[in-house]
Amino acid sequence: MGFSITGGATVTMNTSNAWSGTSSKEVINGTLNLGNDNALNGNTLNLGGTNGSTPTIAATGGARTISSGINLLATSVAGNPTIAGSNAITINGVVTNSGSNRTLTVSNSALTTFGTGGLALSNDGTSRTFTVNGAGNLTISGVVANGSTSTAGSLTYAGAGTLSLSNANTFGGALTQTSGTVRLDNMLAAQFATVSVGTVNGVTFGTGITAATIGGLSGLGNLALTNTDTNNVALKVGNNATSSYSGQLSGGGSLEKI
Repeated sequence: MGFSITGGATVTMNTSNAWSGTSSKEVINGTLNLGNDNALNGNTLNLGGTNGSTPTIAATGGARTISSGINLLATSVAGNPTIAGSNAITINGVVTNSGSNRTLTVSNSALTTFGTGGLALSNDGTSRTFTVNGAGNLTISGVVANGSTSTAGSLTYAGAGTLSLSNANTFGGALTQTSGTVRLDNMLAAQFATVSVGTVNGVTFGTGITAATIGGLSGLGNLALTNTDTNNVALKVGNNATSSYSGQLSGGGSLEKI
């Protein structure tokens, strides 16, 4: 059994459901409000639609933690997938960037978390870019991986809030900050990625981070070699391809080419 939300409809699921089988569970154009942690019963939710549509999910009735994954649909015009609402939501299944480069809007005024399943930047051997925008804050506590057989997936933050990366991630493309803040809350959060700093202090080091390793460094924005506690950070750069950085380093930390 499956379902498909279309036509701008809003559907709220407040009970624990027993979905089964391989039929798609999808939001094409409309909103799915999750009012129960088991509303999807662990089934992957397809999120994507047509040009101009806004397929949206949100937690309702309080904070929600779901075991389901999210698959950003592999269509040529997949609309504007959005995580909205005013309640915290944790997605513990894998969030997968499928079929092409995808953009996800996080407008939730509470915290959105990609939990244990993390983020797969591709569903096959093609290296893809996943972009996050919107005013909401997103924490990715699971591993950000290239996905499937891809080797150089990339992650871009173009939002107005904060993207926090708190695991030892394995993706090998670019970590690009164009607006808002990207906070590295693990010393190996970008160990194989080239970090591109787009604005002044747009990339920061989280509490307790006094040493970090990144694949490369690029961009025009300034970077402070201190963490949010103002302690110095020893930064090692060079696990990825050769990169060129045009910003200014500040703070009492250190830089080492490896």
